[in-house]
Amino acid sequence: MQLHYLVFIISKYLSLRGKKELFSLDSIISITGIIIGVIALTISLSLFSGYQKIIKDIILGVNSHIYIFKFSNLQITQQEYQKLEKYLYSQQEIEAVSPFIYTEAMISHSDKIAGIILRGVYPELEKNTTSFAKFISQGKINIEDNQAIIGEKLAQRIQSNVGDTIKLIIPISAKLSPVGMIPKTKKVLVSGIYSSGMYEYDNSYVYLNMHTSQDFIGVDNTYTGIAVKLRTEHLDDTIIISERIKKYLPFEFRLTNWIELNGNLFALLTLEKWVLYIILSFIILVAAFGMVSSLIMHIVEKRKEIGILKSFGVANHKIKSIFIVKSYILGLIGIILGLLLGYIGSQILGNSRIISLDSDVYFIDHLVVENNPYNYMLIFATAVIIIVIASLIPLRKISKLNPVDIITNR
Repeated sequence: MQLHYLVFIISKYLSLRGKKELFSLDSIISITGIIIGVIALTISLSLFSGYQKIIKDIILGVNSHIYIFKFSNLQITQQEYQKLEKYLYSQQEIEAVSPFIYTEAMISHSDKIAGIILRGVYPELEKNTTSFAKFISQGKINIEDNQAIIGEKLAQRIQSNVGDTIKLIIPISAKLSPVGMIPKTKKVLVSGIYSSGMYEYDNSYVYLNMHTSQDFIGVDNTYTGIAVKLRTEHLDDTIIISERIKKYLPFEFRLTNWIELNGNLFALLTLEKWVLYIILSFIILVAAFGMVSSLIMHIVEKRKEIGILKSFGVANHKIKSIFIVKSYILGLIGIILGLLLGYIGSQILGNSRIISLDSDVYFIDHLVVENNPYNYMLIFATAVIIIVIASLIPLRKISKLNPVDIITNR
């Protein structure tokens, strides 16, 4: 019986006369406010989710998941590496392992000089522990002796291209001369340029093969650290796996992972996302109170009809359902249109690249969108809850109306 009653009310609002009443000027203003609020939330959360995802992908692409070093920056010997490699590959969660050389240096070309991070790798192993190969935009991935791959932003900074000869400078093994200490230098050929999309790496990293880097730095068959890549399905277990590896490592070794290195960044991004969500939800809240005003006016206009229905013994909750249906129809229209327009808007912003970002500040140079279903469900649920709660406020007035006073105009 109750269901048939609600169907009758809904069909009344969907009739020609009902539509005119439903979509009055004040109702359209209320819907517009809800649409704007939902659009703002949809686009903002889509952009924030996209930003979080691209930052995570880049960080996990350029870096490995776990790093093993020695305390006091001591080098890892070949024997120590082989022993650790055997243990690491015995762990089912680990996909790949590779050693590397890591040191700070300077680079010089065309009267330009810049500080860099020098990384010596075995290219055939490095491509298994990072997305190094995927980021090569010019030249070749294979790094031969006396060759280097440099970041795109760094290449622009020192005005270098593939085929140019650059000079690397390190203070290690500096020679004493009558004029003081002379830093060690080495000329190498730029064989490739990579672009990860993250300014911090593209502006400072230089890759050499292992033989060239060991010879340049002056270390023989030893490594700075060991990079470990986990299988994708075990990425969320990084902390647990790290603790297990720590227990195996000799006391002179230390371990860190991508969560420890970037945990503060991801925590800050998540906090900012929720703060933005709360702030923009107030737009929907304000629009909902606009709907409350519209509903109160509608109740006042229908005061006599309410009195007549009450005099015939119609229960308060049935009278309230008439007005609730109007609020819910308006609210659902606003939410659905807002989600649809928000999706379209976020796609336009993500694909057109009409807005550029300062990569020095934001790490990336363009907006990235991720249309996560969770975000849409969250926005829908938030808007529905706000509208439902706001709609119940003016309906209390109906319960207080006395049919005798209404009919006698008191």
